[in-house]
Amino acid sequence: MKTSRDEKRKTNESKQKSLGKLHPAKKTKPRSPALTGQLRLQQHTLQALIADLEESESNEVVCNIAAWSNFDKHGDQYITVELSPRFKLRTERRNANI
Repeated sequence: MKTSRDEKRKTNESKQKSLGKLHPAKKTKPRSPALTGQLRLQQHTLQALIADLEESESNEVVCNIAAWSNFDKHGDQYITVELSPRFKLRTERRNANI
């Protein structure tokens, strides 16, 4: 059964993205991080990463990260980050389900 473009868009929009924020950190030591923050990892993202890990037969999984520079209401700069599973071509997804 094929789904329409609008149905696919609705499904994708209903899933929240796994987003986080990084703010400048106070450097207390030379090796202290320049930025620190938190990530809100959504269940569907975690499940996809676990599935990728199980399929890979490895101890690691490669995932995508993206970042945007933003300013809060006080004019302070921060970076928004998104974590997501790697994009798979339809043929790769079909082969994984076999």
